[in-house]
Amino acid sequence: MSRDPYEGDEAAAWGTPGATEPRWREDDPNRPATPPGGYPPRRSYEPPPGRSVFGEAPASSPTETYEEAYRDQSQGYDDPRYAASQTYTDQSYDDRGFDNNTRRPSPPNPRYDEGYDDNYSDDVYQEAPGRFVEPPGQPQPPPIAPRPPARPQARRTPGPPGERDMRVAIGVGVGLAVAALALFKAGPVPTMVLVIAILGVASFEYFTATQRAGFDPLMPVGVVATVGAVIAAYNYGESAILLVLVLSVAVCTVWYLVGAGGERPMANVGATLLGICWVGLFGSFAGLLLSAPNGIALLLAALVPTIGYDIGALFVGRSAGSRPLSAASPSKTVEGLVGGMVLAVVGGLVIGQIVAPFDGLTDGLKIGLVAALAAPLGDLSESLIKRDLGIKDMGSLLPGHGGVLDRFDALLFVLPAIWYLSRVTDFFLL
Repeated sequence: MSRDPYEGDEAAAWGTPGATEPRWREDDPNRPATPPGGYPPRRSYEPPPGRSVFGEAPASSPTETYEEAYRDQSQGYDDPRYAASQTYTDQSYDDRGFDNNTRRPSPPNPRYDEGYDDNYSDDVYQEAPGRFVEPPGQPQPPPIAPRPPARPQARRTPGPPGERDMRVAIGVGVGLAVAALALFKAGPVPTMVLVIAILGVASFEYFTATQRAGFDPLMPVGVVATVGAVIAAYNYGESAILLVLVLSVAVCTVWYLVGAGGERPMANVGATLLGICWVGLFGSFAGLLLSAPNGIALLLAALVPTIGYDIGALFVGRSAGSRPLSAASPSKTVEGLVGGMVLAVVGGLVIGQIVAPFDGLTDGLKIGLVAALAAPLGDLSESLIKRDLGIKDMGSLLPGHGGVLDRFDALLFVLPAIWYLSRVTDFFLL
């Protein structure tokens, strides 16, 4: 290995400009050749104050010669005569990108140390202005095939988003009304079977919807408590409903105490009790109405005005609705609310006229007004819960209507209203 010509001469060769030349031996084969004609006479050159010894001399200096620039600047690495005498141990270093005079940039795809682990090695880099390529050595992604032209879609009848099929909805509604009237004609016990089935399915829809929203309610406890509340109310009266609620709270807390539940007992127990109180407690008033004398008439007093409200709100809102009613349900309008309340009062008047033991227009007006106030609250309450859960319908069992709970949400609020109205006005003898 040849000796570094500046080894041991750092202070003399690099410390000051114009220092003595390296101490070459005459017989050294790696000694750089003297330029033809020799170097020009050496002149003393002092850099301006603050100038680095590695900086370039000012272009306006007429006295600087090739020899001074050769000795004064760190450009000897690129000079072939100087590089021929050097032996580098670090082969990863490459200084070919900078010329002695032009300072031109390195050619594309410069050498790099493959042993260096770069966390951003998969990033693209810019090879030329406006052109990006993958780093060297990485596979190029296959070209993206052109997207085939879209097939023409069948023309559909224009309508608002989420519009229901009215023919299917009317058909399902008529079928439910016919089945309900047949069971009403059969007596309180068959009617109770229908009520239990409706409340059980509605409770299941509620707990399934809360599970899809990320909660973990106690579905077995909720469904059993809902069905048990209406059965207890029918057989034992109002006091039994309170017992069901107390047992529900106790079972929910014990469920988590023994480790049968998952995480977040506060949120999940709350979601469970909301379903029990909303569907089970409110629905249990159907059992109370059926257990009273003239129970079928009282249940009709709650059902008919509620159906009138739903029909009036739907058709008036679709045809003349323009002003939104509530942020809980942007699709509902003030015009639809007024139309539904008017038709609920009409339904109450009809019940007061044709159903015993009601006393004509006076009792019918009371029923209609109470139902007209309670039904919108039930409808908007379910819309509020569905909006918080991020769903459109609680279920899909009834085509054109959604789920069972979607169809009977207003009735859940009308049932206790009619029950307490009957207690105040003595519609029946206790």
